[in-house]
Amino acid sequence: MKRGKNRRKIATAAIAIALAAIMLSAFPAQAHIPEGWVPIEECSKYVGGAGGAAGGAAGSGTGTDHTTDFVYRAMGDAIANLWEGTIPPRSGIKIISKLPNTDAEQVIAVIVGMPKGDALPEWESDNPGEYEIRPPEGTSEHNLKPENFEFTFFDMRRGKEYVWKAEEEFPDIFPDGYFELRNKKAGGEELKWYEESQLAGMEGKISPKLMASIGKRVSNELHGDKNNPCAHHLDDEVVGTGSKEGTLLYLTAKLAESGDKGDLEALRATVEEADELIARFHEVAHKTLPSLAEETGKGEDIAILLHDGLGHSLMASIYRVSDYLDELEKIEDVEQVKTKASEMLEEAKKLKTLATEAHVHSTDPATVWTEQLPLKLKDDRETVAIKHSDLTTYLSQSGGKQEEEQAPIGGAISFTIIVVGIAVIGIVRYRRK
Repeated sequence: MKRGKNRRKIATAAIAIALAAIMLSAFPAQAHIPEGWVPIEECSKYVGGAGGAAGGAAGSGTGTDHTTDFVYRAMGDAIANLWEGTIPPRSGIKIISKLPNTDAEQVIAVIVGMPKGDALPEWESDNPGEYEIRPPEGTSEHNLKPENFEFTFFDMRRGKEYVWKAEEEFPDIFPDGYFELRNKKAGGEELKWYEESQLAGMEGKISPKLMASIGKRVSNELHGDKNNPCAHHLDDEVVGTGSKEGTLLYLTAKLAESGDKGDLEALRATVEEADELIARFHEVAHKTLPSLAEETGKGEDIAILLHDGLGHSLMASIYRVSDYLDELEKIEDVEQVKTKASEMLEEAKKLKTLATEAHVHSTDPATVWTEQLPLKLKDDRETVAIKHSDLTTYLSQSGGKQEEEQAPIGGAISFTIIVVGIAVIGIVRYRRK
């Protein structure tokens, strides 16, 4: 009876070992297995997954990374600025990149029409553009610096160029200490657990800034920030309120009450600042919203509201305010100054209502246009639309094929487990005797 139990235990152990070996052999390969015995503590170097070291550092050429996003965003901005939003022909495009990164080069190759490896048929062109990779001295794929993230786009048909620099377009895009950790990992050094966490956190903040939807980008421009003020600053800081010193409403109300023109110069400066902000708001709305609505087939009501409605109404209102100010500069009589300033105040209040409405609705595009627009390029008579999602899939598959060619470790570890298992069974049987 006891002998039967022991046999069942041995059989159970053998089955468990066999199943473990089969499961391990099913995992995909990540790297070549060195000849000879592989210590268990080094297995993570060759096995993917949460416990492994698959993927490498961003920009190391293994898998996709945010350097792809830099090229994609830079090309989109080049189309908007160098080609003024029209679809450029691939044959007229030349790109000079300072980024010596495998994925970035593949994206550039797709853009100009000569991708490497398997790609969608429409990505290959019979009449492609040109590109060059010119990294600054002392930099490489494993040793990047902020100056690597610069691209120069040439419109070869018109002889014009556009330079895109990451740090100019996105101040503080690279967190402090990012390149130190990124290059350390890319160079093959092992990061401590907290350094891995820091690097992951840093990288997680980069791509969202680059790859925001077109709606969010337009909303950010219309709303504005400290580096590029627009609707928010116009509403809160420039037009302001009657109780906030130095604002257009405050200075106009003060003039209407006292008739004292001592602050007229300050009022003029405030009106001019409001005029500049309104012009910026209208320009962004005019250049982007109608074309977005037409291209995507949605958001026409938002385009009309922000461009035709608020944009034009703000321009008309600030024009009237400026006219009142011109008249006030010619009046000397205090009572007449009060009267004219009171009329100006009523118009300033209307301006405030419009500015607040523009401020509130400046974020509407982000809720309407929630996707990135594809890069559109002409190839002979056809238009090729390159989606970011298609690019990342292509790059991921390209990296995956290389990994499939590498020797699997599943067999090596399976063999180790089987050997150890046989030894254990032998020991059990020996003790039983």
